[in-house]
Amino acid sequence: MPEPMDIYSSSGTLAALTVTSLAESLQWYRDALGFEVVSTLPGSDGLPVRARLRWAPNAEIVLIEQDPAVRLEGERGIGFSVTFWATGCSVETIAEQARTQGADIVGEPTDQSWGLREIVIYDPDCYRLIFAEPQA
Repeated sequence: MPEPMDIYSSSGTLAALTVTSLAESLQWYRDALGFEVVSTLPGSDGLPVRARLRWAPNAEIVLIEQDPAVRLEGERGIGFSVTFWATGCSVETIAEQARTQGADIVGEPTDQSWGLREIVIYDPDCYRLIFAEPQA
């Protein structure tokens, strides 16, 4: 079992997202986007309640399972986004992998006026994930 702080040990900023089902979200992030599960922390029942995932070196997020005693109203991801650099593959490849897993993808990869090619993908809890690469 990892030390309690292992879930957060990272350099830089680390976004933590509250999710409805940690098990479902872990599977989705692994299968649809190719994230690696770095570590998990178990709850009192022994099942994971927090997980640290890595997209690339220094590109990580923490998923926290919603406390069943806390009732969150409405969609939680509205107005929040996280951008990841498309390292080792193109945004088209990321979009295709996510699409085969039934991900909610907004449009097609698009060239932006700020010099990046981006694809926007929503996770199961409506968090907006942007994958970007420099335009060719």
